[in-house]
Amino acid sequence: MKKLLFSLACISAFTFSSCEKDSDDAKTNIEILTSHSWKISGANADPALNLLVDGEILTVTDVFLYYDDCNKDNLYTYYTDGNRVMENSIKCDPSESSSTSTTWNFDSTETRLIIISSNKERDYEIELLDDDNLILNYMDNIGGKDYKMTLKYSK
Repeated sequence: MKKLLFSLACISAFTFSSCEKDSDDAKTNIEILTSHSWKISGANADPALNLLVDGEILTVTDVFLYYDDCNKDNLYTYYTDGNRVMENSIKCDPSESSSTSTTWNFDSTETRLIIISSNKERDYEIELLDDDNLILNYMDNIGGKDYKMTLKYSK
């Protein structure tokens, strides 16, 4: 009887331990970023930014509310070869292309995302990257004032 109980205990321990997710199975930031396309879902400024809206100056932190529809529909796809393609179904200018290609890479710790576009490089701090969300922060100087900009993307 003792042997039977010991055998059952061993089998149970093995079964439960084999069901646990192995930490080696965790996705890398590259795998998460390139697993699907990302659509912008938010943009914030800190401190609040003065925007000219319909002839009136508004002080806002949620700048996404004032994005044109042609910018809200942009879909970003990151490829493992370092290319990034932005596609838009609504064009801001009828003469613009419906897709634009840039390049991207991570820093050595995969905590910063670098986008290279038209020989300009922008460095983004990754606040969050999971299967459903990408949140990027960057500093921008507008009118001589520094702003922390936060961009939110979802799948």
